Amino acid sequence: MSQLVEEITPYQNSGEINFRISRKQEAMDAVRDYFMKRQKPEAFYDFDGYRLDYNDFWLNIRPSNTEPYLRFIAEAKSKSQLDEIVNDVTSIIKQFND
Repeated sequence: MSQLVEEITPYQNSGEINFRISRKQEAMDAVRDYFMKRQKPEAFYDFDGYRLDYNDFWLNIRPSNTEPYLRFIAEAKSKSQLDEIVNDVTSIIKQFND
C-alpha cells in the first residue's frame, strides 16, 4: 500500500495569499477574465468569489468581508506551474493597488 501512495504526486499549494486592496471586485474580475480567456475551465463557481477548476490546477479568489483584503489560493500539479499562476495573479492585482 505504501508503494502505491508514494506514486501519488501531491498538488503544490500556494497557501492563502492576501492582497490589501480596496478595488476587490475589479481585481477579481480581471483575474477571472485572464484565466478564462487562456482556457475554458472544467468548472467555474461564483459564490463567495470565484473558483476556476482546470485539469491540472485550480484557483480561488475571494474578497474578505471584514478586511480590505483579497484572498487568493491555488494548487497545481507542478511547482513551476504554481509559481507561474501566482506570478500572473500578482501582476494582475498590482494594477488595482490604490
